[in-house]
Amino acid sequence: MIMTTPFKNKEAKGTSKITKLIIKAGFDPTGEDLHLGHFVLLSALKDFQQKGHKIILVIGDFTATIGDPSGKKTSRSTLSFTQTSENAKTYLQQIFKILDPAKTKIKYNSKWLKNIRLSDILNICGKYPLNRILERRDFHLRISNNRQIYTNEILYPLLQAYDSVVLKPNIEIGGEDQLLNLLMAKDLMKKFNLPPQNILTYPLLLGIDGKNKMSKSLNNFIGISESSTNQFGKTMSIPDELMWHYLKNLKIPSPKTSELLKMHPKEIKQTLAFEIVTIFHGRSEAQKSLKSFLETLNAKNKKNPPENVERIKLPSSSIATIIELCSLASSKTKAKRLIAQGAVHLDGCKISDHTFKVEKGIYTLKVGALNWKRVEIL
Repeated sequence: MIMTTPFKNKEAKGTSKITKLIIKAGFDPTGEDLHLGHFVLLSALKDFQQKGHKIILVIGDFTATIGDPSGKKTSRSTLSFTQTSENAKTYLQQIFKILDPAKTKIKYNSKWLKNIRLSDILNICGKYPLNRILERRDFHLRISNNRQIYTNEILYPLLQAYDSVVLKPNIEIGGEDQLLNLLMAKDLMKKFNLPPQNILTYPLLLGIDGKNKMSKSLNNFIGISESSTNQFGKTMSIPDELMWHYLKNLKIPSPKTSELLKMHPKEIKQTLAFEIVTIFHGRSEAQKSLKSFLETLNAKNKKNPPENVERIKLPSSSIATIIELCSLASSKTKAKRLIAQGAVHLDGCKISDHTFKVEKGIYTLKVGALNWKRVEIL
């Protein structure tokens, strides 16, 4: 964790009164899902919240239409405001799994950016030198490799920085990859004659591949809203060396390191998976997921489902609809994505066509490594 400058949280002499700070963080809704990488920041916000500080969470429904160029070797695909607004609808339910809704202010930056006047944009641009923006490593590499940088990408960090001018936080938190954006916000606040925010950055969480930052676009994430079975199974799939990274950065309650070192890596991962599921679904679901995982793992024939697999009766529909109705995917779009990834099997046969119609009969449906349903089509 990095803090740019010391921030003195003043305590009045002779009293226990502590200054209430305004703590800001922001997420761009580039997809429907928040994941454990976001949880690192949400967990930090929760700590601040429990100490009585004021939390402002910015949903970047406008800045997400541009896309953050931080660390990108090429330009990102742009999203429509309709897309980012739809994605943002799922965020609150996920955010409030961690934060107290009564003590959290949610702000959408489209409120002040969507209809901003050209004169205001020019005023913002006039307060920050272009050469400072182009010195960023990501932009510098693109220039060196003769790759294009579009003007909207240059505006992105300025517009994100302007969020802090509007909201006037004492502290803004973000991932390590956001440091330059956060520093720009601090500088811009000074240019608008405001007290500059302090900055706290947190380590980036690696994805389940153990190589890249956890990301929706790389499909190496564990989603906050995923089923308990999926969360457990994905955690168990991570490389052994990654479990220490997760235990540390997710602040997972666990035995002391000396005790963990005596355990088999599989047992450590089971502890990690159990605690992750407990955070988002509760201890009862974690126990069910552990039991299901062990049953699947110990099955003599890995092609057969566990004995207690749930049976569901449904009308004839497309396989994508069946997956959604079985709660094996939260939407038809996600069901189609699973099919495209080769994660769906019906009676042992891989299904690659999301329009495939499942006719009358009894089937064993498998999605991913651990998700089974017995489906009776009427």
